[in-house]
Amino acid sequence: MKMRRANPKLGRRALHIGAGLIVLSAVYLVSAELRDGVTLLHARSADALEYALVPRAVLIDRLSAREAELQRVRYHSVLYETQAGALAALEKETLLRPGTTYGSARVVSVPPRTHYDTVLIAAGSEQGVRLGDIVTVEGIAVGEITDVSDQSALAQLYSSPGAEHDAVIGDERAIVVTYGVGGGALETSVPGGVSLARGDAVVDPRTGLVFAYISEVVERDIDTSVLVRMTLPFALSDLRYVSLIHPL
Repeated sequence: MKMRRANPKLGRRALHIGAGLIVLSAVYLVSAELRDGVTLLHARSADALEYALVPRAVLIDRLSAREAELQRVRYHSVLYETQAGALAALEKETLLRPGTTYGSARVVSVPPRTHYDTVLIAAGSEQGVRLGDIVTVEGIAVGEITDVSDQSALAQLYSSPGAEHDAVIGDERAIVVTYGVGGGALETSVPGGVSLARGDAVVDPRTGLVFAYISEVVERDIDTSVLVRMTLPFALSDLRYVSLIHPL
């Protein structure tokens, strides 16, 4: 009986295949990145298969629920930021308000929602607000209460067009009359000899509180007086809370 001789080609092929498997196994065991890639590929394939078996209507419901949850999270985030900002503004106003203050109030509306440089506040006669009360912001006078209801009041700012108020300005502490021109701006005129400079404070003689700053001094050779332009020390749109003082 004759024995079959092994096919040398098959033996070499088997040797090559075995060597290739050994090399791939070594690379797979050694290379962490390759293992992670293969694992991620398997995981994505499993996720894709899972979602492929879920009905379309169910997927739509799940997506809608996730979007609704995301909107709730965004809403609560905005609400938190708004409340945190309001609390910070109230704390700052309370810290800097004059000692004669009897209360604070939230600003409901400011120009341009209100006309002629007026501010609507959420406090009225039931909170002790009276006509003529001085309105301040962080220790700076801004105007007077001109209209009061049970739960709200309207304050006319010193810069309201046509509003006239006594003021003390300059190193010589000259007393002048300021005229509101709107948009947080005021004007007055003083004799040419009064020493004034941009940035000087404008003070209410009744309360001793600053209510504006000099923004420009206009001198002309043909005039014996000097035109002084003034401005409120803050933007009207930034008003959030005010404090109130009963006049003496």
